[in-house]
Amino acid sequence: MLGRLRQIVGSGSSSGSSAPAAADASPLLGMLAGGREPVLPVTRARPGSSHRRTGSASSVGGQGGRRRKRHLLRIALYLAMAVLLAASIAACTAVAAVAYYTLSIVWESPAAVAAAAAEAQAAAATARAAATRGGQLAQLPANNESTAATGSSQYTVVVMSYKARVSLLILVINQLGNCPSVAEVLLVWNGDDPPLPYLFDCRAPVRIRQEPKNDLSNRMRPDPGISTEAVLLADDDVLMRCADVERAFARWQANQQALVGFFPRLISTGPPPQYLPEHVVFKEQRFNVLLTAGEFASRDLLEQYWSEQYAQGRELVGRLINCEDILLNFVVAAAIRKRQRQPRQPLGLEAGLSAAEAAGDAHGNNSAAGHVQQKEHHQQQKGKLGRQLPHVVWSQPSRRLDLSAFSGVGISKARAKHLATRRQCVAQFGEWYGRDLLQTERVEWELGGSAGGRLLSRPLCSLPFMGCVYL
Repeated sequence: MLGRLRQIVGSGSSSGSSAPAAADASPLLGMLAGGREPVLPVTRARPGSSHRRTGSASSVGGQGGRRRKRHLLRIALYLAMAVLLAASIAACTAVAAVAYYTLSIVWESPAAVAAAAAEAQAAAATARAAATRGGQLAQLPANNESTAATGSSQYTVVVMSYKARVSLLILVINQLGNCPSVAEVLLVWNGDDPPLPYLFDCRAPVRIRQEPKNDLSNRMRPDPGISTEAVLLADDDVLMRCADVERAFARWQANQQALVGFFPRLISTGPPPQYLPEHVVFKEQRFNVLLTAGEFASRDLLEQYWSEQYAQGRELVGRLINCEDILLNFVVAAAIRKRQRQPRQPLGLEAGLSAAEAAGDAHGNNSAAGHVQQKEHHQQQKGKLGRQLPHVVWSQPSRRLDLSAFSGVGISKARAKHLATRRQCVAQFGEWYGRDLLQTERVEWELGGSAGGRLLSRPLCSLPFMGCVYL
């Protein structure tokens, strides 16, 4: 091996670089001559060289991963923009639909309003002539014949509100205050700083009654300034067409013992107590409660609401800040039951006056009004045969918009809590005033068509934030 190594060294020295090669090999030859094993030199990699080699490979993979991440991020951004655009389009469409629907209520056909007002006046003449034959006209709180006629042919709108809801209040009062048969709008104002009268722009005068305490029962508080027999209880965030209100007023003329309105509900005193919303009412085709969001009531019934008999119920209403409308239904049903158990004078069409005779007394015949009056007369005749007169009469609207979903305030915003409170009231009122007091009535649909201002005979109840929508 030593010889072989000398040959290698020698061959290397014959080249042009003999001196450096001999110098490098001399230590190795010495080690071999002394019998020691040579220790070959270890070549150490320069610091960072291996990292550069592996880094070059990993950098390729890292760049690919970053490209994939950027691609996914770009896709996610595009999807988010698409979702945002779709949501914006949906929101704009919803706002436009609500705006169009609102305008269809505010800007209704003058001919439709005039026809409905004529129907209401014909019905008022029917009831007034029937009351005259029955000897009841003297019972009207009037000083002369013209005042008596006004008391039966017009109605007072009663709206209750407070400072947080004044923006919608102005729109509602200006709408209802321009209906043809309105004698006055009474604004029951809970709290301080009532709105200034110049904010209201309507035909009927607006009177403000300020209440020191925020109590839902204030709307039903007897008011000596009310000169009409009929009172329209309305919410400050519900828009209704004047034509629908006038037709409901015509129905009230034949059902002055009842509540006549637009918002039906179905309750059961239980156990367990139930409070079912409007879409269930229309599915079941029956109801036994009307809400004060829009309903006609007799002035006398409001006085009974404030009688000592219902002090316990009013205390519960004040404590829960809810259920005054449910209590009013119990008040009306109890009054009808008490009245039917006693000898009574005929009221309205119960005196036997036909719709045709009433229309003649009103100096003109109205076939639509006559049809409604005859229908109500048949219902009252059924009541004479053993069935209690209805305490609730539903009037189907052509348009109706509950703006509470857009107001941001109201007792029914927390829906689950609201329904639980309503069920509590139903159970308590049933225990106090009678579990079988509220009689169930059938929902009677009117046909759609331009005559009634409806495109569909039944409302759409699939929108969760707007309730049932009439078209």
